[in-house]
Amino acid sequence: MKTDNNIWALVKNTFRPYNPSFRGLTTPEGIVKDNKEIVTLLADYYEKHFEKPIHNNNNRYHNECIETYKRIEDLPNIPLENIKFDEVLKQWKKFAPKKSLDKVNTSAYLIKNLPSEYLEIITVLFNKCIETGTFFEIGKQAKGICLSKDGIYPTNDRLRSIALLPNLGKWLERIIAERIERWCDKNGIHTDEQSGFESHRRLQSRIVSLVEDLRLTVATANRPALVIFVDFKTAFDRVWYPALLNTLEKLEMPQDLMKWIFNWLNNRSITISHGDAESRSIQTYVGAPQGSTLAALLFKLHIFFLPSYFPQITTHLYADDLTMVVADALEKRLSDNIIYLEEQAKTIMKNLEKFADDHILPVNVDKTKVMLVHSAVAPL
Repeated sequence: MKTDNNIWALVKNTFRPYNPSFRGLTTPEGIVKDNKEIVTLLADYYEKHFEKPIHNNNNRYHNECIETYKRIEDLPNIPLENIKFDEVLKQWKKFAPKKSLDKVNTSAYLIKNLPSEYLEIITVLFNKCIETGTFFEIGKQAKGICLSKDGIYPTNDRLRSIALLPNLGKWLERIIAERIERWCDKNGIHTDEQSGFESHRRLQSRIVSLVEDLRLTVATANRPALVIFVDFKTAFDRVWYPALLNTLEKLEMPQDLMKWIFNWLNNRSITISHGDAESRSIQTYVGAPQGSTLAALLFKLHIFFLPSYFPQITTHLYADDLTMVVADALEKRLSDNIIYLEEQAKTIMKNLEKFADDHILPVNVDKTKVMLVHSAVAPL
């Protein structure tokens, strides 16, 4: 061990009490402030929130997804290519020194300050997992904290849940995520309409592209455009595993990666933490854990075919937000074009409903907005 390279000197600064972002929950019976009662109520809420989705046996796409899921489930575990020390080192260097504690009471700050001599041991540990094509079970146990969207006494549906995943597991996830990204690059699996989740596809690029589309559409006088801003309800939490795996199979992802992802998704659990209280463990049967690099990448692949549901219009995606631009017909007057846009919008909403039903990914109607853009210079 090198001089002054003792990680235990950093522990005192790491383990600090957690201060919740809200003081209580608003319920029909009144405001609950006791931490133990709060985590019990939240556990009940999130247990229902993460329960297994009920698919429709009359939906052909649902049946196709279930068949794919069972086919992958029946596959034996397939070893992945061994992890190299350089891969472990690269991802270790990317850790931000955050001091929040995960389910097993370690922090990224502690990981970041590991002596480099430990990385050989970590490499051996990771290879023990991928040689069996699995993911270590402790890495699937998340610590959930909730942030308020609505003051210090929100209702349970006005909270944003954050999963603090075991940092050691996130380390391995990042290595696998980078391998999947290389596979995507090699096979050209990118959606031109998508921004977010990648460093070279940013929000600013998507906004500029959207504004340019609108500018060109309404450049001629009396030419309107209809813009539909779609919000999917808790999109990350609603990833249906059979639909995700069916998409990965359509994209011809290698079986060893698909089986590993299957194992990574299943048998996950979360405990809700608030102040000094912690809830019972809750099984999660749906959703990609927020805070995971791999989860973000898988969500991007999950909605890969979304633009294909709207071939007649321009779509823009940023993370889980969808914007659709509906252009008018050149030969019509403004008043006729508005009627035309209404008819087009009805067809588009039907297609959106089909995608949402097929993937069991509900649309948040209250947050979905429509805007009419035009440069009228003559009476209707």
